[in-house]
Amino acid sequence: MKNIVYKLAICTLTIIMILSFAACSDTDADDGASSGTINAKLTQITMPFDLEEDSETGKKLNMYTVCYSGKDTIIVANVYDDITTATEVIYPETRTKGVYVLNYREDSSEFYDLKSENLIYSAVPYKDGIIYAESKIDTQESMYKWNIVYFDGKNHNIIDSGYSTNQIATEVTLIGKTPVYVSEHTEGGLTTVSVKKVVNLKSETIEAVDNARKYSIIETNGDAYFFTLYDCQNEKAKLCAGDEKEVYLQYQLDDALNSCTLNENCIVASIGEETEKRKIVGIPLDGSKEKYLQQTKRWWRMTGSSGDYCVAVDDNFNPYYIKISSDVVGEIALPDEMENDILVKSFYPAGKDNYILSINDESFYIMELD
Repeated sequence: MKNIVYKLAICTLTIIMILSFAACSDTDADDGASSGTINAKLTQITMPFDLEEDSETGKKLNMYTVCYSGKDTIIVANVYDDITTATEVIYPETRTKGVYVLNYREDSSEFYDLKSENLIYSAVPYKDGIIYAESKIDTQESMYKWNIVYFDGKNHNIIDSGYSTNQIATEVTLIGKTPVYVSEHTEGGLTTVSVKKVVNLKSETIEAVDNARKYSIIETNGDAYFFTLYDCQNEKAKLCAGDEKEVYLQYQLDDALNSCTLNENCIVASIGEETEKRKIVGIPLDGSKEKYLQQTKRWWRMTGSSGDYCVAVDDNFNPYYIKISSDVVGEIALPDEMENDILVKSFYPAGKDNYILSINDESFYIMELD
């Protein structure tokens, strides 16, 4: 569940919360094994609605907000984002004009007529409808009011709600067929991060941490979820993984975090700011010893899948693949017209070692690695 809104929020958090640590390990590998370039097979996805433009400025009036991606399906919201000065502080005036569940392999979609003044940014298929997360600024509280909602196409059922200073902190994902969501609720100056699951359209708490903030988006490999927790009291970040029963792994980093993700059996993270400290770390979900690969680059927008690979971009948005189990880091070859530093590239998981490639959040492709 990564989109243009997510990147802006994460960049802001990264600037605010700079993590300074030091790392060392006797399992370091030098720059990974020598590896060749992989050619990516791309198949364009036809999106279920068009982007609109201002006739005078050419500015896009709406955007594709990818709320969920899986082996055959993506859920995308049609989000309009304007600026208003109706309050003392300038807030984005956001509204959602429908949510689509798209089978991108069969080129078919189901439309949910959700005309909302809220931002809908995270969703999963569930029963005869969808469960989604939405938020809207509450100008009296100077915070965002969020809801977790089940919608079957006719009726809305609010499962949970709260307030957060982060517009997209509360997100939902799937572990098997069970919806799990990570929420951030602020009350009386104290922020609590909770991991909950939905059972019979009611929420059940898996774990809650006081005086903390959610530092990254939630990801899943289908069996486990992953997110980053920032402990406000100790000023430390932890990489967290769990299932529908518990958060079974909390790994504290010893260096600055650039980007991170989850693959079939481990967390993969790019750490280190200075050149001599840049590494990729693989943290097995079973608690066994981590692995480090020394790097000259920092990696961004890391995205995993239910397979062994993950993908990322460098500082110039050049795409790479990472296979931490084989100490391999290699380049992904795209068509010539996409080999352009100006083009913003990001990824979404699409089943085992397959991805959805987004170009400027406007064009989307199934990306299969040869």
